[in-house]
Amino acid sequence: MGHHPRNEGPVTVHTTVEMEGLMANLEAAQIDALAVRAYLAA
Repeated sequence: MGHHPRNEGPVTVHTTVEMEGLMANLEAAQIDALAVRAYLAA
């Protein structure tokens, strides 16, 4: 980090945004799975 700020900056931000999106999708999938289990168990 810091050696090539012009190159690493945008890539790092882009990767962070993608990771946040993936984490959000995983959390949503887990919530959906819990909802389905609760529905089936009810």
